[in-house]
Amino acid sequence: MIKKCNALFTDVTRPRWIDWVFLGTIAVICFSFFSFRFDMWITMEHGKDLLEAILQGKPLEFYTLTMDKALAGGYGNATIKYAAIYNIVVYLIFAVWAIPLYFLSSVFQIEPSMLVFIKYGKLLVVLCILITARLLAKLARKIGLDTKWTVFFFLSSPLLLWSALTINQYDIFSSVFTVWALLFYVDKKYYRFSLIMAMAICCKMFPFLIFVPLILLAEKRIGRIITHLLVGGSGYLVTTLLYTWRDPGYRLTQNAMEEIYGFSRRVFANAIPAAHAGIILFLVGGGVICLFSYYITPTAKNRVQYMIYFPLAMYSVFFAFVSWHSQWLVILAPFLALAVMTIQNKKTFFFAEIVLSVGGIFWGCFFVRNINDNYMVNNGILPELFGFLYQGPNLGAYFRALTGIPGVALTSIFFTGMAFLVWLTFYSLYKKQTVLRQDQLGVTRSVIWARPALLFGYILPTIILFFLKR
Repeated sequence: MIKKCNALFTDVTRPRWIDWVFLGTIAVICFSFFSFRFDMWITMEHGKDLLEAILQGKPLEFYTLTMDKALAGGYGNATIKYAAIYNIVVYLIFAVWAIPLYFLSSVFQIEPSMLVFIKYGKLLVVLCILITARLLAKLARKIGLDTKWTVFFFLSSPLLLWSALTINQYDIFSSVFTVWALLFYVDKKYYRFSLIMAMAICCKMFPFLIFVPLILLAEKRIGRIITHLLVGGSGYLVTTLLYTWRDPGYRLTQNAMEEIYGFSRRVFANAIPAAHAGIILFLVGGGVICLFSYYITPTAKNRVQYMIYFPLAMYSVFFAFVSWHSQWLVILAPFLALAVMTIQNKKTFFFAEIVLSVGGIFWGCFFVRNINDNYMVNNGILPELFGFLYQGPNLGAYFRALTGIPGVALTSIFFTGMAFLVWLTFYSLYKKQTVLRQDQLGVTRSVIWARPALLFGYILPTIILFFLKR
């Protein structure tokens, strides 16, 4: 009995039930107690509107319909900011998910409460997480990694728990298609890889950043490179051209949102003075990675590692030079889970991952006011259970008063951890210190648990303040 109890905490040959209980407890708390309400609510509403437009035979008027509804105050305040702005593929996913709600509303006149509505949307995020985990297990098995630990490290990623389960964002959609596409990439079925990546790019543009270097790594013939790029961009190109041509509301909302949010300005904002207009750091960093991937000819021994490490490098450049949101961090989770399983020195890798997670997560909850801070507790189950909302200061006010640390310090911590991880992966590959099969994990359970336990740095202060400053 004593030996069994001792093995429960010391044996790390596989995830034990106590690991899953610990992770499950954190995941349930994140799912139940917190949410950023607006994005999920408005996108679920848009999904229902698309379903109704399809049933009315007006799917190609969808963006105009939501724009008119937004300007008329149908989503609350009368503003074009509430109109649909994402690619139609995102709204098709939400439309399918909204079928039960539409059925309850139209047939039985039952309207779910806001909490039920938001949590139902969050279940779609959970489903995508589980699908990604399943695909990741298949990918790990295919390339020779330990499938159980790979899946556990993905599901216990603090970035995943924060971005998807706590904030309640759906950037995980693109990860589903990205991991699915990598299954074909490993088998050198590059056209199928490009086709699936086309779906990922429709969900969010981030996968395009890694699609380009991965194609350049696999293919050196210019004609085929161009073909793959066209296939990969075909989904976004076709849907964009279709709605630009047929739906005037699409053009109007896209132009309005660019003026309001300025995503392209984010990409080109960070530049250093130079001849003429200057040098855009993101384009330079991304361009160097693309050229490097084209220059390298991978071998059978290092091809898998490059497939994992180049996306991490490209995303590190993106997060370094483009103003980002906390929910975007989830795109790193699958590649971090795969990368750690190829590194011999997992303890150092986990330490760097914890560093970047501290910077990324706590920048969000301390410096993104009324979005990623402790006010997310008002969209969870606690107000329903106790009958009041939190109305006190946000966590950032306490953090700044107690420490005086600026937000730039946390983003710098995040990038330090990210840059070190990229260096560690390529340095390990250069020194031939990477593995695909390892009998010993090389870390203790306390190190494994430290990653998801980071979330308690947000959970505990938020719950305590909820009861003290109601």
